[in-house]
Parts: sequence; structure tokens; C-alpha cells
Amino acid sequence: AGFETIPTAPHPEPTPMADLNALLSAEFGAGYQDLRATLPHDPNGPNGDFVARPLLGLDILAVHHTAGPRDQTWKAIAETHIRDRGFAGIGYHIGIRQGAVAYLGDVGQGRACCRDMNHRVLCVTLTGNYETMPLDAADAKVLLRVTRVIQGWAQGTVGRKLKVLGHGEVPLQATACPGRNLLPEVHRIAALPDLGTAAGPDAPRLLAA
Repeated sequence: AGFETIPTAPHPEPTPMADLNALLSAEFGAGYQDLRATLPHDPNGPNGDFVARPLLGLDILAVHHTAGPRDQTWKAIAETHIRDRGFAGIGYHIGIRQGAVAYLGDVGQGRACCRDMNHRVLCVTLTGNYETMPLDAADAKVLLRVTRVIQGWAQGTVGRKLKVLGHGEVPLQATACPGRNLLPEVHRIAALPDLGTAAGPDAPRLLAA
């Protein structure tokens, strides 16, 4: 659902992105790939390149769906984001596809996943269109595990857990993403005691600056 690259100023703060990579690799083993260096990338598009952001500004984990086929490849999604949306590359940070996890874009960069909010969000996406298709049980379990890894990383890196929200619950968003069949699982995960404060429909008002 419509994303836009929001420029932010480069920031010299050290970004321990390798730590998140190591944590995801340790959690998922052969079911994990780091694709950051291999996915299509065009820094000269109409929105320019993705730029660094201060990690201390992160406070939201936004869950998305790709709104396409569940078996669509990350390469194809990246190409679509570049060609059709003018992004520098794939708009998300972490992806879940048919039970496997991929690191898609550096968390130290504002990507293109939440209009006007890319400086505050870490974006996790699942392939599929969850307005129309049911959520696969394996993907639901992987989303829980990914969220747990990210929250542990955020606690150590940012000093706090992130608010877990569906894309459309993030302030300033007008979208059905991540779909009516995925959103209840997002709420269930957000409400778990070890994963942070529950963030239901009132979260945009509570988080609004």
C-alpha cells in the first residue's frame, strides 16, 4: 500500500546493524538470508537514495503485507518498488516469505514503508495480500519470532521496545495494510507481555506527535 521515501539527513551515529543480522541468523539458521547487498538498487531514481537515520529515533515496529502473491520474490518486489514507485530499492527492512526470513534493507536507513514516518519505523512485511487470503500459520509463528528478535535488539540498541502496529495504525497513514486477516495477529503479538505494550486501534492517536 502506497509508500513514499521521506528524505532525512545523514547521521554519523554508529549503527550496530550487523548485530541484528547476527541475531536473525542465529534464530532462523538456514531459513534466513541477508539480501541487503544483492537486491536491486537505484540511488538515482526520482526520490534519491535511502539515507542514514539515528537509531535512537526508532519507536515503532510496523507490520505490512506486500499485497501481491505469497510466492512473489524479493527481487521482483524490489524491481517493482524501483520501477513503479520511484524508490531507491525495496521499501522494507525485514521480510517474511513462505516461512523464511530475509534482511531486505538496513535498519540504519529510513526506507520507504510509512509515508512521513520513515524516520521512526522499522518495517516488517509478509508476502501476500491479507485483505483477501488467510494468514498462513507458519508465517504467523515466524512473525512472532521475528518480532521477539527485533524487540530484544531494540531494547539493547535503542534502549526500549518498539510499539508494534499494523501499517495503517501508524500515524499519518491511510491504508488497509496489512490486511484484515493479518491485523488481528499483529494485535495479538503486540499484547504479549514480553513484546511491549499492546497497540490497538487507538495507537495512532496515542503516538501522534
